[in-house]
Amino acid sequence: MKKILLASTFLAGTAGFAVADDANFSFSGEAAFGFVYIITPDGADADTDNDTLFVPTVSSEFTAAMMTTTDMGLEASASITVEAFGVSVETDPTDGDFGVVTYDGGGAISEASVSLSGDWGTFTAGWDDPDMEFTYANTWGDFSLDVYYTMIDLAGDTSDDDEFGAEVGYAFGDYNAYVGFDGVMAPTGGDMDLSYYVGGDATFSSVTVSAEVTFDPDEATDGDAAIDYEAGLAYATGPYSFGATIYGDNDDTTDFDGEASASYDLGGGVSVDLGVGYDGGVADVDDNTILVSLGVSMAF
Repeated sequence: MKKILLASTFLAGTAGFAVADDANFSFSGEAAFGFVYIITPDGADADTDNDTLFVPTVSSEFTAAMMTTTDMGLEASASITVEAFGVSVETDPTDGDFGVVTYDGGGAISEASVSLSGDWGTFTAGWDDPDMEFTYANTWGDFSLDVYYTMIDLAGDTSDDDEFGAEVGYAFGDYNAYVGFDGVMAPTGGDMDLSYYVGGDATFSSVTVSAEVTFDPDEATDGDAAIDYEAGLAYATGPYSFGATIYGDNDDTTDFDGEASASYDLGGGVSVDLGVGYDGGVADVDDNTILVSLGVSMAF
């Protein structure tokens, strides 16, 4: 399910406020630069030649956060994320925009939210352009609950359906399990679309394994895949970390997506990252795209 970054709305003058009360303000950021090589293999599209595209990428953003506590112990917080102009490529092979290049995709406040927290949990209202999302989260011992409702493209195409969902998790030692559902409203008619999922992960020394299975009754009714799955493996030792994930469905074992990554931690929040993504689907002429990325990422 979606997670909202705690955010705020106001930057002007915050440096002065921070000097007056550092405990109530914090700043963080991230940046990256590198290149992405996109390969569309022979036969994967209308022509017979390999299509390749070399894209240099750069991105930078920072978040300013603030918080205060009421006399009754209620914690109020807000933050804002400002994204600079840059060049980026969608690297998630399960995303419909996999391999799509975005130029000058920032230069504005990209996320903003406010939240209230107490013994009853945390409620957050957040804006992630162009969507508005409301979330509730709480934990009881080893159990956790996350609920969300997203108003899709609030300021634009009102024909898009809102989304909602909930997830219950249970943590026990090095193991985590969760079950939940995601839904899509149908305000203009028709039925709601509900899908259900269950998953978990376990850590053994330096190795973490994870798996998730999703069942969508509506897809089964339409004759498409009723069950989607993903399985991941991650390994970390010293400054090195490696990971791989595959995605597929029970409709076509030859149609799957996958990604793998390797990273070397230079310390100080800086790392060198290598990634490979593959969008499968032998029956779809737009698929079979391979994406290779190499770059340096920074966290501040």
